[in-house]
Amino acid sequence: MVNPNFVIEQMKDLDYKYFVVEDMAGNPVTHSWQVLPLDRAVERFKSFLKNCSVGSSFVVYIFKSNERLKNGEPTRTNVPMRYEIFINEPYGGQQQQGMQGMDNLNPMGIAENMFRAGAMGSIGLDTYIGAKDEILMLKLKIQQLEMENRYLQDKHQTELDRITKDYEDKLTSDKKIEGIIGSVLPAMGFGGSGIAGIQSETINNDTMEKQTTSKDKVIQAINSLLASDPNFVENITKLAELSKKNSAVYELAVKQLNSLS
Repeated sequence: MVNPNFVIEQMKDLDYKYFVVEDMAGNPVTHSWQVLPLDRAVERFKSFLKNCSVGSSFVVYIFKSNERLKNGEPTRTNVPMRYEIFINEPYGGQQQQGMQGMDNLNPMGIAENMFRAGAMGSIGLDTYIGAKDEILMLKLKIQQLEMENRYLQDKHQTELDRITKDYEDKLTSDKKIEGIIGSVLPAMGFGGSGIAGIQSETINNDTMEKQTTSKDKVIQAINSLLASDPNFVENITKLAELSKKNSAVYELAVKQLNSLS
C-alpha cells in the first residue's frame, strides 16, 4: 500500500499522464486515456481521490503512453506502474472544508469531531490490514485442508485397490479350483450322475458319503498343489485330457505314481 500522493509524485517525475483505477476485486472504477498536459492529468487523478470514501482501497495503473489494442487493452509495450492505495482520510480540500465548517461549533464539539475523524481513519486502516491477514490465514488453512483431503483420498484409494486385488485373487483361485474339480472329478469317476458305473437311482447313503469324502480329498490335494506348483492348472488339465484321449497312457502314469507312494 502507498500513499495516494506518492502516485501523484510518480506521475510527475516519470511523465506518466494516463491512468486506470480498479477496485481490489479487479473491477474497473475509472480511467483517463485522453491526451492532456501532465498537470491536467494529475488534476483529474486528484479529482478522483477527492470523491473517494474514507476506508476505500484501489489498484492504480499509470502509463507512459495511451497506446491500446482494439479491445481497449494496453499494448504489450505499454507497460504500466502498479500501485495499491488506501484512503484512510479525506483527500485534499475536503478535510479543510470540513474543519472550516466546524468553526461555528463549540470548542468541545470541534475537539470531539476531530478525534472521531482521526479515529475513524486509523480504525479503517487497522481493520483493513487485519482483514488481509485473516484472509491470508484462511487461504493457508484451505490449502492445508485440501492437501489433507488429497492425502486421505489417496490413502483410501490405495486401501481400496488392495482389498479389490485380494478379492480378485481369491476369486481367481476359487474359479481355478472349481474348474479343476469340474475337469478332474468326471475323469476320476465323479460326475453329475454319480460314480462311474453306478446309476444315480441305485446310489445309497454309503455311496454318497464315500463320494463326498473323495471330493474333499481332491480339493485338499488341489489346494496343496496350487501352493507348490505354479503350473499346476496346466498340468492337471493335460492329465484330465489324457485320461479321455489316451486311457492307456493315463493308466500307465497312474501306475507310475502309485509305485512312488
